[in-house]
Amino acid sequence: MSADQINAAPNTIAEDSEDEINLGEIFATLLEYKWLIVAITFFTILLGAAYLYVATPVYQADALLQVDDKKGGGGLTALKELQPLLGDSTSVAAQLEILQSRMILGRVVDKLKLDIIAVPGYFPVIGKAKARRYVGAELAEPLFGLSSYAWGGEQIKVETLEVPRALTSKPLTLVAGQGGNYQVFDEDENKLLDGQVGQPAAARDMKLFVSQLTARPGTRFKLVKLLQQDAIDALQGQYTVKERAKLSGIIEVTLKHADTVLLPRILDEI
Repeated sequence: MSADQINAAPNTIAEDSEDEINLGEIFATLLEYKWLIVAITFFTILLGAAYLYVATPVYQADALLQVDDKKGGGGLTALKELQPLLGDSTSVAAQLEILQSRMILGRVVDKLKLDIIAVPGYFPVIGKAKARRYVGAELAEPLFGLSSYAWGGEQIKVETLEVPRALTSKPLTLVAGQGGNYQVFDEDENKLLDGQVGQPAAARDMKLFVSQLTARPGTRFKLVKLLQQDAIDALQGQYTVKERAKLSGIIEVTLKHADTVLLPRILDEI
């Protein structure tokens, strides 16, 4: 054995000792920063809980549809209506394209008025979450005396909303009044019209029919009339159609939406 080999052995042992994990040092470091670790863990859990509280839940509905090529559309409403144009036999691929077409989704948008947004105005961050969890026959008491916000139990149903082109896709504000009266304002707080629940209202090339309004006087609601194209795009983002398995003849329809009442209605309409 050479002298170089003899000298290399102790060096190797020393290097191995340096590479070994010193559990004692790690434990001492953890003890030194224990309160920082506890604080970070606590705030991480707190942020996660806060997110779960304020996040709007999204629900999913699925439907399986058996396609009969000989009859072209089976039980699909959309395909039945198009059968005279499609002939006696339609491939599954063609039917998938049809179900995702803007013509079909446009019909759904028009039928269910998905181009009309009418929702209560909630207090920032926590208001919508609190209202969503409210259970009661009466309206929830407003927090901090802020009665212009919705806190739970408020409802609005708009049957008709027509606005001039300049106000299309612009947020409008409906303010509930006494005895079913209401007023509508634009973004600059200019009054556009006065109305009464259950009666058509019109002014300045604008038409509005509110069939239901449950709120204390002064509560504000958000109204938006979307372009049909924008409403279709929004629906397409929530809606998927695919063949469950290749050559199975079974179409799987999946829809995700935050409104549990509207969710099955959209699927039924398709």
